[in-house]
Order: sequence, then C-alpha cells, then structure tokens
Amino acid sequence: FQACHSPQSANDFKLRSGSIGSFSSVALRKNYELFRNEFMAVEFPDARRGRAVAKAILDDDDQRVPTGVLGIIHRGGPVLETPGPLNGADPAVCPTNFDPSVTPATPFCIVQEWLRRERVALIAAGDATDFGAAGAKIVFVNRPAASADAGRLEFDTFRGGGSLLAVNAAFDALGVITAPIDIAGATNLSQSCAGLAAGGDIQAPNVANDGDRVVFAARASAADALGVYVVSLSTGTCTKISAAAADSNGLKVHDFDPVFSPDGANVVFASTRGKAGALKSRKRLLPQSDLWRAPITNLTADLANAEQMTFLSNSELGPAFMREGRVTMTTEKASAGFYQLAGRRINWDLTDYHPLLAQRKDSLFVDPTMSDLTTANPSIGYSSATDIVEASNGDFLLILADVDTTTGAPAVPGAAGALAVFNRSIGPFEQGRTDTGYLQALRILDAGSADGRGGGGGYRRPRSLPDGRIMAAFASNVGNHNFAIVMVDPRTQVRSPLLTGAGGDVQVDAVLAYAAPPRQLYENRRQLVFGGSVDGAADATLHLPDAPMTFTLLVANLRRGRPLDAFDEGRFLAVFREGTCPPTGCTAPGGLFEQRTLLGRVPLEDDGSVKVALPSGQGVVFQLEDADGNVIATMGEEHQLGPGENISMGVSRTLFDGVCGGCHGSISARELDVAVTPDALTGASQSASRFLAPRVLQ
Repeated sequence: FQACHSPQSANDFKLRSGSIGSFSSVALRKNYELFRNEFMAVEFPDARRGRAVAKAILDDDDQRVPTGVLGIIHRGGPVLETPGPLNGADPAVCPTNFDPSVTPATPFCIVQEWLRRERVALIAAGDATDFGAAGAKIVFVNRPAASADAGRLEFDTFRGGGSLLAVNAAFDALGVITAPIDIAGATNLSQSCAGLAAGGDIQAPNVANDGDRVVFAARASAADALGVYVVSLSTGTCTKISAAAADSNGLKVHDFDPVFSPDGANVVFASTRGKAGALKSRKRLLPQSDLWRAPITNLTADLANAEQMTFLSNSELGPAFMREGRVTMTTEKASAGFYQLAGRRINWDLTDYHPLLAQRKDSLFVDPTMSDLTTANPSIGYSSATDIVEASNGDFLLILADVDTTTGAPAVPGAAGALAVFNRSIGPFEQGRTDTGYLQALRILDAGSADGRGGGGGYRRPRSLPDGRIMAAFASNVGNHNFAIVMVDPRTQVRSPLLTGAGGDVQVDAVLAYAAPPRQLYENRRQLVFGGSVDGAADATLHLPDAPMTFTLLVANLRRGRPLDAFDEGRFLAVFREGTCPPTGCTAPGGLFEQRTLLGRVPLEDDGSVKVALPSGQGVVFQLEDADGNVIATMGEEHQLGPGENISMGVSRTLFDGVCGGCHGSISARELDVAVTPDALTGASQSASRFLAPRVLQ
C-alpha cells in the first residue's frame, strides 16, 4: 500500500487479496499475470533482476553472496530470505534438479525455479532469449571522438562520421556476460540504409521486444533533417520511416530519439515539427521538440501522420517506457529564476502528465516550524537529469549534470554526467541529508570518476544488463570525448570494459538486443490518486480534492513537512497559458522568453477543493491566490491535460499521510504519522466539488 510492492505507485492496487484465507480462481489468475508481467523481469534468467524479488531479498550487505548484484533497499522486509550461511539469494546455489520432496528449497529458490519454467515456455514461443545458448547482440554507435560532443538539446548541430554497429555477445546461463568483447568483427547496420552507406549523424538506437528490429535517428549531412530509420538485425533490411519535411520557420524539422512501445506496435519519438510549425525553446533558443507517436508494422510506419503526445513550450525528448506501459521523458522546465531538465511521465492515453524525478535542484520548506518558507536545501542537487530509463528491477537509471545558471548550457559536454540510480520506493531525495532514519533514494555510482560537475570523466545513456550490472558509455576525459562502452557494478561500483578494439573512434549509446514478451500500454483508471478516464471530449476536467495540499507538492518536494497554514489562505485557482517563442525574432531578455496569458480564475469550495474545465493539448501553469488576488504559490513549470481527460489530482489532507506519506513524508514531517488507513479505499477522491459540474474559468 505504501508503494512497497507496486511497480506503479501506492495509489494503484495491483495484487488482489483473498477473503478469509482463500483466493478465487479469478483473483489467482489476475495475481499470477500481474506478478509475471509487471513485478518480474522474465526477459532475464536471474530472478533477482525483477522488482518483486529485488525488494524481498537483502541488498548489498549480504556477505553470504559475496559477488553479484543483489536486492534493493526499501521500507519492507526481506521476506524471501532464509537464515543460514548457505541460504543466500543466489541462483547458483539453488538445486539443479528441483524436487522439494528430496531437497528442501528456500523461498527464493522456489521463485527462481518458477522463473526458469516460465522462461522455457517463453523461449519456445520466441518471446525470450536463451542467453546461455544463443547469446545476444549489442547495438551501438561508432563515431569520431570529435563528433561525440553534443548535449541532448543540441541535436540540431550536425555530428557526422557515425555508423550503427552490432556485435555478438556471449553469456552464461544466468545472463552473466563474457567481456571484454572485441568489436573488430562488428556488423555495420547503417550501411544498408539509403543515404547512410558512407556514415552520417547516427543517434539513439532502440530495440523492439522481438529482439530483431532496431529503430534509430540519422541524417547523412547537415543539409538534411534527422529522420527515423528501422533496420532488421537478422536480414539487414533498412527503411526510413520519417517522411522528408521542408524547413519550417527557418528551422529543420527533425524526428529523433525513437523508441519502440513494449508491445512492439508503436514508435514514440521526439520531433521539432511543432504545434503549427517549428519553433525555438524559451531559454536556450534551440529548436523545440515534443513527443509524438505512430503505429509500426514490421519495418513500415507512417510518421508523417503521427499523433502529438506533449504540447509544452520547451523541449521534451529522450522518451522511454516503464514496464507497465507509461512513457517517461526528459522535460525542459523554465520560468523566472528557474531552469531544470527533469524527469516526467505520461499515460498512453495522454492522461496524468506527472512528475517523475529531479523536479528541482533545490527545494523549499526546510524550516521545521514552517515559519520560513524561502530557505531551500539541495534536493537532487543537479539542474539536469537526462537519459532516464527504468532498470529491470524498477529503479531508474539516469545521468545527472550541472548547467550554466545563466545560459542553461550543460557544464559537461557530450551529453555526459554522473551515473545515478534512483530508488523510487523510498521517495524524494535530499542531497546531504544523513539524519537517523532517513533513507537515501539516490546513489551516484563511481562519483570519483564522474560527478557531473564539469571536468574529469562522464557517463551517458545507461542500460540494464541481465546480470544486474549497468552498461553505459564512459569517457575518462569528457573534454576529449573518449567514450567507450563499459559495465558498472552497482554493488561494488567497479567499472570494467565491455567493448574494445575501437581504433581511433569512440562508442556510445549501446543497447542490448533480446526478445521479451509484449506488454500492455498503460491507460488511466479509477484509483486512489491521479485516477481518471477519457471521455472523448475536446477539453479536460481537473479535480483537486484539496488544492492547498496539492500546491505544497507542486512547488517543493523535500520530506520535511507541509506548510498548510500558509497555503490555506488560498481561495482561488488561477490558470495561465505559457506562450511559445514567436516563429521569428524570438529573444530571451534576462535569459528567458516568458509570455503568460491569464485564461481565468475559479474559486475554491469551502473545503479547498475545486473542479474546473480546462483546455487540453497546451501548456498551462497553475497559481494559488488568496481572497485579494495575492499569489501564494505558482508552479515553476507547465502542466498539460489530454483531450477528454478527467483526472483527480492529489488527495485531501486527512488521507495524505496514509496514501502519499510513504514517499512524500507526513504533513508534520514525523515518520510515525505515516500510517495506512482503510478510508483511503473509499475517500481518497472525495470532496465538496467531486460531483459538481466543472467550473468555467472566468
């Protein structure tokens, strides 16, 4: 209930409990499917790679298993562990011939055997890779070091000389890779693509769940725009699925950062095609990108008729998928005195556009008396979070870096930075906090070599390997861009080479090609928090059960309490539209182009709730005002709602500690106030405005 065992969050009950000690056949089947599909990583042979097991075994302190990546820290207990010096959670010590009537098996080994049997069926159906028998391919970009210097937002500058390569990798039966791998015999995948035989600007490969199709972005010359290609590993057939597009408002119309959906039937990508033509972002005045999607069948897709997913005034890029089918991304957030590249997520039906991680470098509400609401402490401690991807165990891998506070330019070149692991079971992070009982949600690995602050080394684009290690590109000197593909053990933080034999070029953006069962895409549903539906209307309806309570989360994220007394002065919700840069002549006086238009205000009900009709498909900013129109709090970033979206955002304060406190901390900041309440089942979305007609902005 407190987000301990759900891959989504505390607000979405997944596993169904029984009644009086028994389960119906329907509940058993549903629990089995949810456990297999959303709590486990059945694509990998080691049960410890799945979230359900990783959170139920000991973490790196278990000396009974001296090597290998073990579990993850959380607030529950290691229920799959068995006492005894020989009973550590290690598949290598589980019985080869599983027969509990002959050889007693630990709970962990029972789950490991269940996974083995599941994988036998999946491998036979072509929905999983037999790593020990067949191995797998690593797909990566090979390019001159001088062309590996661009940041993630600097995609418009041509960086040529690259090729998309694939090399065979061998594994043992549990997915431990044999390394290092010499890339001298690697296959050139991009040379069969029209216009790319001589190389080009190659970016961001991603592999479908069939383990064969690779989608990537490329262009042959600076005169071209980036387009999306798809190539088959087995046949070498390559197709460009982006249609040629003329320049718009003097800017290239790029399609880039493509990823397959977890069912392999869609491609999500970033594009600068804009709302009504290409525009620039409001801070760095670079081409502005949104996320788009299009269905794909085999090697055929129509990106010219793609559907827009995000609609903000700054860039969103780097899409990826969570295991249960939500889309994550990096969002460029900018307002007066604030700039952040943060993680966001959105449902497949374009509902619940939601903070994910790294929302702000520093956060307010430090004073335990809540009398000083202006002092801030470091939260994530960095202004840039990019290359965000969910690991196989449900944690998030990401790259953190500083930016220039005036221009927003990255402090570390080459899209590099510190390699971080974010444990979302623990909640918001506060850098440097060490008081007893406070769990650190964020770990920076190999910080002595790459700290994301400027010079020295840097990592980019991390990915999970079957044995729990992390594959990434690493440069020992980011100024020289000498990237090579390495592995990092998150337990020991030891870095070791993975791909070698590169000659004078560098390697970046590696992904492992393996088969995985198709997974569903996530659409919103009735649930405790942020639940809702889509009704087919053009506009959206927003319900805030407790607007002052929710606003304390919209402007700060430390686990130090909530200043409700000050926010309870709120009487009105004001909504603004964030203007985009004009098509020509956009300037950023003071370092930011900002042009907000008031769409209107609505009064809060007596209990602080509000239900309001809002425009969809555009960036909006919420502001809480008192009875005289004075500002109490303003969001530092834009929000969006999908067409026809009906959503209930947040919960009332009476239920906050029981529903949200597990991650965000209690209203009082006392840990003992975080307690489950059954009233959350029926009352989380209740308010005076819940069943009223939505108010209209005035």
